[in-house]
Amino acid sequence: MLLSRLTGESRPHCRLDRSAIQRLKDYHYPGNVRELRNVLQRALVHCRGTVINAADLHFQFELPTAVRPERADPPSLANMEREHICDLLEHHHGHRRRVAERLGISERTLYRKLLRHGLGNC
Repeated sequence: MLLSRLTGESRPHCRLDRSAIQRLKDYHYPGNVRELRNVLQRALVHCRGTVINAADLHFQFELPTAVRPERADPPSLANMEREHICDLLEHHHGHRRRVAERLGISERTLYRKLLRHGLGNC
């Protein structure tokens, strides 16, 4: 009943199994309710019988399992700053004045950041 109301389809006897429900819960839906409706409508078309399983669900923006990145903790802001400064120093061949200009900070502030991140000898 809920499926037919949500999708506008007239197959009231079709239902979702547990694997399909879990897969629907795990997806982040960049398209919000419209995308959910489209996924369920496509599932009704692909479904053989009266039970929709996880294999019947096809998401528009889903990455293939082999390509999907692992959920790791994002890097801290300090680590990102350190990496960015290192990259700029490498790009500008260690020329600190150019790096400071590129960052929009004074050379003195850059020097403090280098010391804080243990990059004093870069």
